[in-house]
Amino acid sequence: MKKSKKQLIMAAGIVLSLAGAVVSCSKTSKETPVESPVNVKTWVASNVSGDGRREYVGTVESENTVDLSFQINGNVEQIYVQEGQNIQKGQLVARINPATLQNVYDAAKATLARAKDAFDRLSTLHKSNSLPEIKFIEAQTNLEQAQANERIAKKNLNDCNLYAPHSGVVGKRYAEPGANVMPGSPIVSLMNITSVKVKVPVPENDIATVKLQASCMVKISALGNSEYKGTIIEKGVMADPVSHTYDVKVKIENGGKQIMPGMVCKAYLPGMDKSNGIVVPLKAVQVASSGQNFIWTVDKSGKAITKEVTTGKLVGNGVLIQSGLGEGDVVIIEGYQNLSVGIPVKAI
Repeated sequence: MKKSKKQLIMAAGIVLSLAGAVVSCSKTSKETPVESPVNVKTWVASNVSGDGRREYVGTVESENTVDLSFQINGNVEQIYVQEGQNIQKGQLVARINPATLQNVYDAAKATLARAKDAFDRLSTLHKSNSLPEIKFIEAQTNLEQAQANERIAKKNLNDCNLYAPHSGVVGKRYAEPGANVMPGSPIVSLMNITSVKVKVPVPENDIATVKLQASCMVKISALGNSEYKGTIIEKGVMADPVSHTYDVKVKIENGGKQIMPGMVCKAYLPGMDKSNGIVVPLKAVQVASSGQNFIWTVDKSGKAITKEVTTGKLVGNGVLIQSGLGEGDVVIIEGYQNLSVGIPVKAI
């Protein structure tokens, strides 16, 4: 009888223990709800190959630009060229009113004739020893002065006409008929655009890879994105104090004279390295509080994780990943704002 009571008590304890375990399991299941996946947009990482070209923005300049000016002062009588006009070497560009200088030349010419006549007369007397030596030297000096004055007056008269020193295009007119000008005052600018230069500011980090005589491509949007082949002919050695860039100049043949100074273009300079590797959209790269770059990715179980990466240069609209990411990795490019590590995600 005592043995039966003990068995009943033990059975009751086991039942109570099992009941407690069931209650405990039901409470635990209620405290761990199933998380809904977060909708994200993804990008599959893959290797790309590039030619190493780097894109910069440049500006077209003329091969040679000079400001034409008179060497004398006077009143501009006429300007014979217009802006944008093609002119040839030796063509008359402008003219100063020659009236005053013509009178000066006529006076100098008359003085020269008188001095020459006096010298010829005194030379005869000098040969017959009928003239003191000092008088003959004085006549000779007067003749030489008159000759010099006549040459100066003739040159000033000729300088009333301004001629083109070489063929080219008139870039700008600085003066108009009726204006009084001083020596050296610009009248027109003359540009040689048979060949042109493209000035390209290159950052200091890239200037070491630029090589003289290297070929490059230039694309000009104003001409329907036409491409032209050029050669690097100049490489600056002084940096701009503000932008820290060096000027590189690319020469392009412009036989058709379609390329005009001032046009904005894109220059593709060759680089020493090739852009081989994994490229991801730039917006996918995040920066942690520590300053380390990282990317949200999806693991094999469909959950969000982060990977620290090392980035390289920009390639198009993306960035080159140097390390931390492998080919085939699923990169999250949108929707990562609502993520934390381990949350399941769903690609949309």
